[in-house]
Amino acid sequence: MPKISVIIPTYNRAGYLNECLASVFNQSYKDFEVIMVDDGSTEDTGGMILKNYPGRVIYLRHELNLGKGKIFPALFTGLNASNSEYILLLGDDDLLEKGHMETAMRIFKSMPDAGCFSADMIQIDADGNVRSGESHFTAYLRERERGFKLTDKVVTIEDVFMYGLGTASSGAMFKKEMINEIGFYREEYGVAADWEYALRVAASRFKLYFCSMPSVRYRSHSTNISKDYYGAAKLKLMILTHALQDYPQLKKNLGYIKIKRRMFGLIKEFAACSFKAGRYKEPAIIIAKTLLKMHLLFMGRGYNEKIV
Repeated sequence: MPKISVIIPTYNRAGYLNECLASVFNQSYKDFEVIMVDDGSTEDTGGMILKNYPGRVIYLRHELNLGKGKIFPALFTGLNASNSEYILLLGDDDLLEKGHMETAMRIFKSMPDAGCFSADMIQIDADGNVRSGESHFTAYLRERERGFKLTDKVVTIEDVFMYGLGTASSGAMFKKEMINEIGFYREEYGVAADWEYALRVAASRFKLYFCSMPSVRYRSHSTNISKDYYGAAKLKLMILTHALQDYPQLKKNLGYIKIKRRMFGLIKEFAACSFKAGRYKEPAIIIAKTLLKMHLLFMGRGYNEKIV
């Protein structure tokens, strides 16, 4: 039985799959299997796999497109087909650097209570060209948290809440024992499901390890499912609002000022995305409800820190 199952959900991405799979089979760590789940592609993905990777890829296919732009049906089909100790989730147009699995397995071996390994990413365009000299998380944090230094670390629930560190959307590796215990991605959180899961992992008995050395190449282009900026901002706001209710340690450890800064930053991002999308009524209601929940969370329970 292989140690790692690499699960690659795919839909009409035959043009990228050869490069994606080549990066997997080029890994310095070799004890893995590849499970590709085709969510009803209209392209001949199966024929390409049979021709180029005979006997090397476990190819599963949904006859109908069940995801409708989301990876969840294909992801769970692949998860159910796996008997490995670890799961590596990879986007069908993304690439792994040669030492990605080896680094992850070294962390899992040295840290028995680690449940998830996640690494920083380099963004590439549709043709594979690097889009920026900065890594994904470095660029993301620079915009909001000047002076924040990105390092290898065990990610706390406060890190997930404040900085968005956690299970990257591609290349993250999970211990199957943890998935069996706390579950996996939840469909209702859509493109932000990895963020909600990072909160759950960090709040569990398992550790979430983040590697600051980029070892995933994340392809950013017009057909990414994460290009719904309005929907993503809405989900992020919802997830953090729920987190404040579900994880009381956030209120205790961060305090009102930090939480206020974080939530108002998300509200501002959501408002900007709403304006660009030409949506006004729903966002206004969501923002009003969010502000009310924040007020009740702190003021309604005797919170006595000075509010500015």
